[in-house]
Amino acid sequence: MFSVAPILSMDQPAEGSATLASKLEKLRAISGVLQGPPPSREALSWEQANVSVPRGALTEVSGPFGSGKTEAVVKFIARHQDSLGRIAWIEDRFTAYPTGFLQHGVDLSRMLFIEGGAESIWAAHQVLRSQVFGSIVLFVRESTLSASEPRVELRRLQLSAEQSNACVFLLTHQPRPQGASWPLALQLQANPNTRKLDVLKKGTARAVPGDRAVSHVG
Repeated sequence: MFSVAPILSMDQPAEGSATLASKLEKLRAISGVLQGPPPSREALSWEQANVSVPRGALTEVSGPFGSGKTEAVVKFIARHQDSLGRIAWIEDRFTAYPTGFLQHGVDLSRMLFIEGGAESIWAAHQVLRSQVFGSIVLFVRESTLSASEPRVELRRLQLSAEQSNACVFLLTHQPRPQGASWPLALQLQANPNTRKLDVLKKGTARAVPGDRAVSHVG
């Protein structure tokens, strides 16, 4: 027997501040019933790609459908779930299969699945501001970000991640352009041929007093 992870849908279009406030109250209520300790302040090592996953920053994991990027992130979560605490999984359209998480050893009582629709970025900000989630996985499609200011939206998300000291994973089909103008501390790309992760950009994890490394074997 296992606990079923809460699923929150935000796919209805916003109709003013009252609607957003109602959705925020639902998010807070569901967050309160999740199990698991608060996130630790450990620095997390992803040995599959020989990199450190920074807290308080954005990590992009890109790759086409079937490349293994989602499975790689799920395995990472399973390895570090005691350190990550509560975990939010946000998609514009819900496609995750909770049974697949169970097969990799993920404790579903720690998970919150959110179907964000056009408000996925907004939902991610609210989750980070709650200060109770140690990690967020956000599926980013071209329609998720503003067409005119995608860098600005990611910069705002990076600031929210920094304030909450959370690990934020962005799952994308195509990697963002490499360069300092994009607020991505780490960029990994799933190789569909080798089923491994290639490092496109490797930054330095934000130093936090008391950090210590945690070994991960992918």
